Amino acid sequence: MLSHPDKHVMASDRERQYSENNSFVINRGYKTLRDPYERGLYLLKLSKTGIPENESIGETGIDSQFLTNIMKLNEDIEENYESKEKLLSIFNDNKHKMNETLDEISDAFNSRDIIRAKELLSKFKFFITLDTNLKHKLEVFQ
Repeated sequence: MLSHPDKHVMASDRERQYSENNSFVINRGYKTLRDPYERGLYLLKLSKTGIPENESIGETGIDSQFLTNIMKLNEDIEENYESKEKLLSIFNDNKHKMNETLDEISDAFNSRDIIRAKELLSKFKFFITLDTNLKHKLEVFQ
């Protein structure tokens, strides 16, 4: 890669700085494109919208039934933290929901339905949080 800093060790200060800056931009772009949630946020940003970190739940377009289901899942995780089988079942169900939601997000962006994409990305963030929580709980059984 032309902008990889290791390829420019013997270059001038200006060339090294240019290489380091380009490498940083390329790496940040790669991380953004690799992560579906970050990629979605980037696409929202390109469409002049986004999901502000301080946005209240009411502003995301997420319905109360979805939030109730997420609360129930969190309760199930806490109540079944000693059951590997139950946690794996919740984990697999959540992965399935994540994949379905990713498909819906893709469809929303492809049809230029930015409002729907934003709502789905907000929901997807809840699934990511559940996924992280479940992975931590399941580490105990390794």
